[in-house]
Amino acid sequence: MAQTFDIFLIVMALLALVVFAALHFFEAGYGYLFNPKYGPPVPNKIGWVLMESPVFVAMCVLWLLSERTWEAGPLTLFALFQATTCNGRSSFRCSCAARRKCRSASS
Repeated sequence: MAQTFDIFLIVMALLALVVFAALHFFEAGYGYLFNPKYGPPVPNKIGWVLMESPVFVAMCVLWLLSERTWEAGPLTLFALFQATTCNGRSSFRCSCAARRKCRSASS
């Protein structure tokens, strides 16, 4: 298992280098640039859900398959991770159309 993890880390590091090099050859707008050559447009809310859902679901699956699911440490980290993910989603919703309402409600 340790050897598999080491291989995974090496592959991810190499992939990071490839992505770092590739980003020097074209401008990646991450939402503020639109170019039809990258595919059809996706609405912001759907794009956010599509981007965040795999991590949310994967963490649930990995936590449920763990041998230490109900121990205090893993349960706490799982709860914090999921709360952070949900908070990011609610922050995104607040920062979009309802920015003024969110600011006035928190004041």
